[in-house]
Amino acid sequence: MNRRSFITTAAIAGASSASLLKGAHHESKEQGYLELIRFQIINNARRGKLEKFLGDTVIPGLNKLGCSPIGVFRPKYGPHGSKVYMLVPHPNIDSFLT
Repeated sequence: MNRRSFITTAAIAGASSASLLKGAHHESKEQGYLELIRFQIINNARRGKLEKFLGDTVIPGLNKLGCSPIGVFRPKYGPHGSKVYMLVPHPNIDSFLT
């Protein structure tokens, strides 16, 4: 798999005003961050290898860092087998930046 073909994007959940997003049950909890990673895959054989690598190595490592639950998704419609998405919830900004 060509690493240069990976397109990684990060989506940080937040808004200009934190008070708009905070409810009564969120006041004592620190804001979390979401990271969306998109992998561009050439064929189905490589998609299987990527999913095995994510399931055996990446996800357990991120779970040890406190990132849980992690989702790995494929599009239902469109060109099948060409993209794999991984959504990683981070408990704080330090976890997101490492």
